[in-house]
Amino acid sequence: MDNDIAHIVKLCRLHNPKGQRALYSLFAAEMLGVCRRYAPDRATAEDLLQEGFIRVFAKLHNLREPQAAESWIYRIMVSTCVNYLNRQYRRYESVDDLPDTDSEPAFDADPFAAEELIKAIGTLTPGQRLVFNLREVEGYSFAEIAAMLAAPEGTVRSLLSRAKHSLRQQLSQNQ
Repeated sequence: MDNDIAHIVKLCRLHNPKGQRALYSLFAAEMLGVCRRYAPDRATAEDLLQEGFIRVFAKLHNLREPQAAESWIYRIMVSTCVNYLNRQYRRYESVDDLPDTDSEPAFDADPFAAEELIKAIGTLTPGQRLVFNLREVEGYSFAEIAAMLAAPEGTVRSLLSRAKHSLRQQLSQNQ
């Protein structure tokens, strides 16, 4: 596989359409899952996936180790999603002013035991879902999240606290 990915990356750097299709098909499903964690709906997640891959192909010359392509692409996808959400948040005075949404959860039903948690996460407000994903799923520190969102660290902590409280309530009602 390492030789395959190195060959695919080499083709992509030469702007070869077959190489680009191969790289996309190799990682698109997994990266769509990343985008779905951040996006309010599937259509937005698909748009973010496309935007992310445009960035991947444009910056592929920066990839030093083709074997690290998956984690490199993953970071670009998370960055793309966070940038999108930051653009959305600029419409409001602060992250706390974001409107609540009653849209459907951002995840498809999942046959595993985590189905209820995934659905509950999908019902969080956009700000809560973003902070929850960045902190609990991606493992960023409060300071890093605050810098990404250009928000006070206290706001980030507050959003995470509200997200966890909401998740506890929802999950306790489902038992």
